[in-house]
Amino acid sequence: MKRIFPQSVLCAVLLPLAVPVHAASSQVTETAGAALRVVTAGPADADGNVRAMLEIGLKDGWKTYWLDPGAAGVPPVLTIGSSPPLELSAPAPDRVDDGVTIWAGYKHSMALTFSLPAGSGPQIVDVFLGVCEKICVPVQAALTIDPSADPDNPADVAALAEAEAALPAPVRPDFQITGTRIDGDRLHVTAILPAGIADAELFLAGHDGWAFGAPRREAAPTGTIAFSLWHDRPKAAYAPASFLYVLKADGQAVSGRAEIK
Repeated sequence: MKRIFPQSVLCAVLLPLAVPVHAASSQVTETAGAALRVVTAGPADADGNVRAMLEIGLKDGWKTYWLDPGAAGVPPVLTIGSSPPLELSAPAPDRVDDGVTIWAGYKHSMALTFSLPAGSGPQIVDVFLGVCEKICVPVQAALTIDPSADPDNPADVAALAEAEAALPAPVRPDFQITGTRIDGDRLHVTAILPAGIADAELFLAGHDGWAFGAPRREAAPTGTIAFSLWHDRPKAAYAPASFLYVLKADGQAVSGRAEIK
């Protein structure tokens, strides 16, 4: 994801690199530690939405957060006007140890993908996320796009295809969570792994007041893996809930939904 991002950084205030021009993709905007651009490509689908992504180019030594970085992190949020936040898809994250906390995120440039209404003219995508070097800095940007302008731009189409290819694959019968169980403030998770793989990492995204700690490995039969993690939930949350998860092992990653009853 280094195609558009210079390694130099200007300052902590977001600075557009050029006067905005109405186009399918936004201008590059720089901030301390990162450069940002929204890219759209292709025609609208049957629901009137187009494919898009937020490219996050990180300077060497800087990091950014996953969709649920943990208790102390700043998850990325993208909005258009007063509409609810856009639903984001992200590559499989890593565990980042900053010497104080351990959280889910990235030490390299990457992209978040999403869909947005095609509209009939310019739109402003408001971006809020966190980037970290020795300390973490909240970043805000307003990026202007026009999905109806030049939707077949070859560079944008190729960039978006690359970002989508970097996402975790859907879960499959031999690589998925197979069960969850709550015991006090601990959530126990079991999963099945592909043949020949004995270890994996689990990332679980909380929402609506649910929060999860870093998973800990537990003993499990061969061919399976088990985790235990601290959890917190809203006092009234006794109904079943569904959470996004990522399992990452041996260069592979899958993503699905975990049901907690």
